[in-house]
Formats: sequence, C-alpha cells, structure tokens
Amino acid sequence: MKKIKIFIFIIITLFCAESVFSHTLWINLTDHNPKYYERFGAFTKSYFGWGHKYPVDGFIKAENLVEFTLTGKDGKKTDIETSQGGFLASEINLKNQGTYWVGAVKKPGFYTMYEKNGKIMHKSEPMTGLDGIILSTYFQEFSKALINTGIYDHETLVSPLNHKIEIIPLINPGEIKEGEILKVQVLFQGKPERYIQVLGTYNGFSNQDDFAFATVTDNEGIAEIRILKKGNQLLKVHKKAAPKKELEGKCLYESYKATLSFEIQ
Repeated sequence: MKKIKIFIFIIITLFCAESVFSHTLWINLTDHNPKYYERFGAFTKSYFGWGHKYPVDGFIKAENLVEFTLTGKDGKKTDIETSQGGFLASEINLKNQGTYWVGAVKKPGFYTMYEKNGKIMHKSEPMTGLDGIILSTYFQEFSKALINTGIYDHETLVSPLNHKIEIIPLINPGEIKEGEILKVQVLFQGKPERYIQVLGTYNGFSNQDDFAFATVTDNEGIAEIRILKKGNQLLKVHKKAAPKKELEGKCLYESYKATLSFEIQ
C-alpha cells in the first residue's frame, strides 16, 4: 500500500510539474487592426500573456525575454521598449500602412524533477550528476502577434521571423470571416513540421486551460482551421524532440512552443 501511495504521489507531482514548467507565452494586442491616419500613422499596445488562462494569467519579467521586436515590410526587426509592469505593456507606433509582426523569444532553460531520499526535488538546471530522474527538459518559447493597418502585405505575412518553431498564416486573418477556413503552416528549424498538433482558442471561450479546437498539420506542415467565432484568436503548437548531441546527458528531451495571436473581424 505504501508503494502505491508513493507511486500516486509521483504521478500527481509529475502532472503538476509539467503544468508549472509548461507555462505558455503569448502576445496580446489592444488592436490587431488599428486605423491608419495619413498624418499620424497607426497605434496599438501590446501586453503579454503567460501561463494557462487566455487572454491574461501570470506575470513575466522583461529579463526573461531575449527578443521582443516589431517587423514590417522591409524585414528589419526593431526592438520594442517594454514597461516595468507585470504584463510588460508597450506602445507600438506605426508610421506606414501594411502588415507587421510583433515577435518575442523567451530565454531558454532547463527543468529537472528527481527523487532523493524519498522526496521529490525540483531544479531549474540540467539533470547532470543527479540520480532518480523523473523528468528533465530543455525548453524555449516563441510568440507572434499580427498587426494589419491600411493595406495588407502578403509578403510580410508569410515571411518567417526565423524562430526555432513558428506558425505562419498563409491567408491574412484580416480577410477571413467567422465560419471560414484559415490555412497556416508550422515551421521547425525553418522546415515544414509534419503531423504536429495545432491547438486554438478565442477570447471568451474559456477562462481555464482549455482550447476550442485542435487539428494536425499535413505532410507539408499545413493545417486548416475553421474560425468558430470572430474576435481575438490564439493558436499554439508544442514540439518535443530527443536531445541533440550537445544536450545529451543534460535532459531527457527538448521542448519548444510557439503561439500566434490575431483578430478575426
């Protein structure tokens, strides 16, 4: 009976640990389709979601981001200055019409859970030199948010931000209506990621860690998503892989997530 209780405890702890380290990062915008003025340009604000409850949940620190940029038609990434608040709210000023990407890359890290002297231990470090390993991963997260103002630009829309894993819409969401199909492509290390699950939700569907729909990419890394409701949308993919050579012995697997946020009007 004691062994059964210990096993149940480990399973529960493992589930909780997966939940904690598997927080998801995404970017919210106050307006994905801001009005463009010839004299003033266009304006919107960004703020981060971090955790499990869309559209906002926990706080993230600016020092945990290795990249936070705005990319437009020329493909040049411009750093975005963040506030010091918990959601890192930032003003975004757009001088020209077009399609833009707000992109963020979270600092990578390790998470290891192991058993020692009958206790479950947790470390934000590699598993090197530890015994009783239950879970050990190297992880990183990537996030994108789409802005359209005035004229849409397809070239910018489908141009990758060169994130390790990334979701690219093949049709501009600004041209999609409720009930229609949006095609997206998932890239991993610049190549189409076949047969990966794509999860999606929309603002108002749930205030828990739930998704409104799920689909899988085909052999070209393309997935079709039927838009269930208009409003702000969030897509998510999660890729797990065996550790590459330089990470062997440091973790059991690598974990990479990407999110894409946009609006259906």
